[in-house]
Amino acid sequence: MGKVYKLLVNERLRRRREEPLLLELAERAGMADAPRKTGAPRPKPREAGLVLDLGCGTGFHSRLLARAGCPVLAIDASPSMLRTARRFKTTGSIVYKRGDLLAPLPVERPASLTLLLGNTLSVFESSRDLRRVLGHAAAATRSGGLVLCQVLNYERLRRLGAVATVRHGRVDGRETVLTKVLQVVEDGRVLLSLTACQRGKSGGWESFGEVSTLTPVEPRALRAAARRAGLRPEAVWGSHAKEPFDPAASVDCIALFRKP
Repeated sequence: MGKVYKLLVNERLRRRREEPLLLELAERAGMADAPRKTGAPRPKPREAGLVLDLGCGTGFHSRLLARAGCPVLAIDASPSMLRTARRFKTTGSIVYKRGDLLAPLPVERPASLTLLLGNTLSVFESSRDLRRVLGHAAAATRSGGLVLCQVLNYERLRRLGAVATVRHGRVDGRETVLTKVLQVVEDGRVLLSLTACQRGKSGGWESFGEVSTLTPVEPRALRAAARRAGLRPEAVWGSHAKEPFDPAASVDCIALFRKP
């Protein structure tokens, strides 16, 4: 789904929403004197700094931080997502690698800032897997470095039952409609359904899709797993603007940890 997944991301709006926090954390992690305003001069990255973007998908966060002057190592298990990520033109240094987050990470030097964004932690099936992923993330992060995690607020999703998103645009020159549905099922897990319809050269429509299961990650379980991985909780927010986390209303749960 890599080539059509990018329709779900309005990069201009998302950058406006997420960039200030990410650049602030890059600065706190000792990466660079990061700018606070979009369009400000790029900082000069410090020699030892590295951003590790785990579950990078199509590379949105990697490109954002690379533009700010931070060297980035981006890892994902999906060849399709990585192919799409590599097609984007960007400034700065990004190295994309395929990797399994349940295995030790292919990192040559520890990261100053490690990202687990885009609800990546929910694709794993058990609390044991969650601890393994966070353990590998911690092992790849330097002492004093930061680890930023973002998952959906599943308490809000359970109240709603289902959430649908529809996007329309062009992919590889073809008119495309992409539908994303998150639906809570009886056992408490969440079905993620992605369906794409593309207009063919003859005018007819072709469709393809995939369905996967997400395992809800609750804030308390995330903090407990991070502690077992040797990470110290720093903050929990309900948005990238650092709004307080509200189980009933926040769309996301964003948790920041530091490796002692």
